[in-house]
Amino acid sequence: MNILQHKANLKKAKAAKGELKVNVNGVQEILPAAAVDDAGLFLLAYFGSGLGENFTGVSFILLKDHLGTEVGPSDGSIFYWEDGEIYSSSGSKLKVSHDSVGDLYFGSLSAEFTETPVKKTLTDGIFSVSKE
Repeated sequence: MNILQHKANLKKAKAAKGELKVNVNGVQEILPAAAVDDAGLFLLAYFGSGLGENFTGVSFILLKDHLGTEVGPSDGSIFYWEDGEIYSSSGSKLKVSHDSVGDLYFGSLSAEFTETPVKKTLTDGIFSVSKE
């Protein structure tokens, strides 16, 4: 799935509840869950604000076959969004588990973004997300 497809999926994803707690360049941020899409082969989750053209936050894409397993960038992708612009991580770790009773996804993430103008390091990220 490429970046343009990921942007398009943000528009059709369902409203979500939950949050991502993550250190961004050493400062803890709490980002509310904005949207989630778990239809099909992939899980997509978006944390942040300004859904649509001005979205700012963090998102990930994970092939659902990898639920419960820590993956790197070849099997799960983490993105940073700033005012609707999307940046791919240069290195990442992502682990997502699923509680089928509550239909809740939860896990951890870390990522590094080295592209200009976004130079960010995300560490110690923990999250939970479900459909509203």
